[in-house]
Amino acid sequence: MLELSKGIIDEDTEYWTRFALVSSSMTISPTTSSLPSGTPTTSSPTIPPTSSPTFPCNTSPEEREKSLLAIAASVSNESLVTDDSTPQGQALNWLVNVDQLVLCHDDVADVVQRYVTAVFYLSIGASTSDKLPTTHECDWPGITCNSLDVVSQIKFEENLGGTIPSEIIQLSGLLVLKIEDSKISGSIPTNIGLLGSLLSIDLNVNEMTGSLPDSLYELSNLQQLDLDTNLFTGSLAANIDDLKNLRFLQLENNSFTGAIPVSLGNINVLEQATFDQNQFTGDMPNSVCSNRGDGNLGGPLIVLNADCPPQFSCDCCTIICP
Repeated sequence: MLELSKGIIDEDTEYWTRFALVSSSMTISPTTSSLPSGTPTTSSPTIPPTSSPTFPCNTSPEEREKSLLAIAASVSNESLVTDDSTPQGQALNWLVNVDQLVLCHDDVADVVQRYVTAVFYLSIGASTSDKLPTTHECDWPGITCNSLDVVSQIKFEENLGGTIPSEIIQLSGLLVLKIEDSKISGSIPTNIGLLGSLLSIDLNVNEMTGSLPDSLYELSNLQQLDLDTNLFTGSLAANIDDLKNLRFLQLENNSFTGAIPVSLGNINVLEQATFDQNQFTGDMPNSVCSNRGDGNLGGPLIVLNADCPPQFSCDCCTIICP
C-alpha cells in the first residue's frame, strides 16, 4: 500500500510541476472590448469657446446712448433733450434707437449735423419722429450739402409751421436759409450771427414775431434779407451798414418802427430796399437817396419803397405817393 501511495504522489507531483511550468510561460493580456469595424463611436460634444457679444461702435448700447446724449446736451438744453415730447428729445431718441445709419459717438461732427437737421425737421413740421428719412441728411427734401457733405442750404416753400430752433446755429456751413409761404412763428434765433457764412435769409410770408437780433448785423457776408409779410417789430440798428454786402433788403408788410438809419446809405451795393406797410417814421435819409439809380445811370439802388406821408416821407422812392 505504501508503495502504491508513493507512486500516486509522485505522479501528482509531476503533473502540477508541468502545469506550473506551462502557466508561467503564458502572457495574459488585459481584457478589451472590441467593436466591429465601421461601428460609429460616441464622443463627448465639443463646446465652442464663449465670446463677448459685439455691438455697433465697439461699445454697449447703454454706453452709446449715454455718449449721444452728452453730444446732444452740448448743443441743446439738456432738459429739452431728455424730454420725449420736444423736437430735441424726439430727435435724440430717433438717433439712438431708430436711425439706420447708427452713428458712433466718436463721429461728433456727423452726430451734431444729423441731430440738428432732425431737430430742425421736427421743429418746423417737415416730418414727424416716426417718419424721419433714413437716408443721409444731405439727401433729405429741402436740404442741400456741399461736396464735403456739410449742410449748406435749407430751402422750403410749402405750408409748414412751428419755429426755427436755436440749434440751427450749429450748421456752420449754412449759406442759404429759406422758408417761404408757411406759418413759421417765433423769432429769429438770437445767435444767428454765428452763422458767418450765410448769404441769404429768406423768411417771407410767415408769422414770425419779435425784433431783429443784434447778432444779425454781424452777418457781413449776407446778400439777401427778405422778411416781408410777417409780424416783426422793433427798429433797425444804427450799425446796419455792417451788412456791407447786402444787395436785397425786403422788410415790407411788418410792424417795424422808428427811423431808417442814415448808415444804410453806406451800403454801396444795395439794389433793392422795401420798407412800405410798416410803421417807420421820419424821412428817407439823403445818404440812401444818393444811391438811387435806374440800372444804367446813378447808383445801384434801383428799387426803394416806403410809406407815404404823413407817416413817412420819401422823395426818392420808386413808389410815387399821391
